[in-house]
Order: sequence, then C-alpha cells, then structure tokens
Amino acid sequence: MPALPGRPGVAQRRTPEQLGADWFGVIHPVTRFMKGFDLGAIDAVVRDLAQRHGFEVSQADWSSIEETLGRFEYKAIYYGMPLAEGVRHVQARLDLSVAFSHLSPGPEQCARPLRLAVITRGGGFRWIGGQPPDWLTHGKHERSE
Repeated sequence: MPALPGRPGVAQRRTPEQLGADWFGVIHPVTRFMKGFDLGAIDAVVRDLAQRHGFEVSQADWSSIEETLGRFEYKAIYYGMPLAEGVRHVQARLDLSVAFSHLSPGPEQCARPLRLAVITRGGGFRWIGGQPPDWLTHGKHERSE
C-alpha cells in the first residue's frame, strides 16, 4: 500500500483482536459528541478551581475526575457491530465535523466531498464512498493490496 505524503508508511494501530476507531484532524466535534463536553473546558475548570482555592490536583484526583466523567460518555459498541452500521457511525461523525467546521468562525477545516474507505480482513482496502483523489490512487478507485 502506498504511503500518504508526509507519512513514512502504514503502521498497525492495534492488534487484530482489538476493535475501534482512530480520529485525527478536526476532532473537537467528535470528542464533544462522544464525551458530552469539551475536554479543554474540564481541564480549565479544574485548574482554575485549584488555583483559586490553593490546592494541587494530584494524579489520583485526575483519575477520579476521568472516572466520574467516563460514566456519562457515549459508548460506541464496536465489537460485533456490522460493517454497514460502522460505516453509518463514521459517516455521522464526519457529517458532524463538516457541519461544525462550516458553522464555526474562520476558514473551514474540513468540507465535502467526503471520501470513505473500509479495511477488512478478507477484502483489504476498498473505497466505499466518494471518489478518492487522483494523487492518492493514481487513477485507480479500487484497492485490495
């Protein structure tokens, strides 16, 4: 599989038994949706309270805060999720990111058209939504390398 510009090659992010999704780029709308809040806001509030009241926030305190907040987090059940449902899940997150970017002040950081691909054990890499850019595929729209 070819490397993307600026990337040395493909790296395995998790073992074949581990399921999940990785997000990069415009992540704020996705983390706000999944967590139910802005991660920076919690950090700012805790640090402000600690400074105002003159106490240090220990690692145990941060762990307790994370555990408490985790109970309110949206849980995506990736294990056993049918591929079509996973694609819909990703599409919804991408739609959220595009809308967030479009409605935020300043230049858009992401926009349409969206390009989706799946990687499966049996089928390899396959484009499923939108056409990949020519610079990425060199004119090929299906890959199974």
